[in-house]
Amino acid sequence: MTGRPVPLAPNSKDKTMKTIISAAVLAIAAVGTTGCGLRSAEFYRDDVQKLLESKTGDISACYTGALKGDKKLAGPVTVRFTVAEDTGKITNPAVQGDANAALQDCVVKNIDGLELQPPDVNPGDGTFTWEFTVGAPAKS
Repeated sequence: MTGRPVPLAPNSKDKTMKTIISAAVLAIAAVGTTGCGLRSAEFYRDDVQKLLESKTGDISACYTGALKGDKKLAGPVTVRFTVAEDTGKITNPAVQGDANAALQDCVVKNIDGLELQPPDVNPGDGTFTWEFTVGAPAKS
């Protein structure tokens, strides 16, 4: 499933970021927990995707900051994580691959501890990929 292109800055035509869900969050085991919901695998995946996409502005700022040090910075940043069943919190986010270190740190910082509400009775493991591209300079 591919997300829509998102501008990195207001009125920016030369840089775009698109989000790509690279793997669905998978329900692993059912655990009866008071106050938690029970989602189908599709709703779980969609809800986690919406949660991660809620940080698009912050992730765009991460990219913009990292771009200052590397004007040609582009490519995927894929993060593996767990969603805890008792709290709905994203835990243990870790970037896969060799993306720019500053960008990796910023992305992890921005998603660590996000909470899926209401939490689900199932824990989940997933990956999410942000694809960063630098476009052609804007025409004047």
